[in-house]
Amino acid sequence: MMYKTSDEMERIGEAVMASKERHQEYILKMTPKWKQTGEKLRKSRESLHISRREISDLIGASVSVIVRLEDGQPIRRRCVVETSYRSMLRFIPMQRQVEADLK
Repeated sequence: MMYKTSDEMERIGEAVMASKERHQEYILKMTPKWKQTGEKLRKSRESLHISRREISDLIGASVSVIVRLEDGQPIRRRCVVETSYRSMLRFIPMQRQVEADLK
């Protein structure tokens, strides 16, 4: 087994810290855009009388992920969740119309 020298460990630690700093900078940079997008998504959802639970069940995300998306907070796989959310905003009204037509 190879052991790292103290210099190597220090360089690794510095690289990890630099990566964390870049991540935090990215979050700070993107938060205003995420908040704006989340607010638009929430307003669209509410205008269609769709619950967070309904969206979350259909896209396979937890309600807490939906809340964080709408609040503009960081979430993992944002692109996938946001795209799925937008798709459900189009799908659910069509589904409801088909169900109503079948009654």
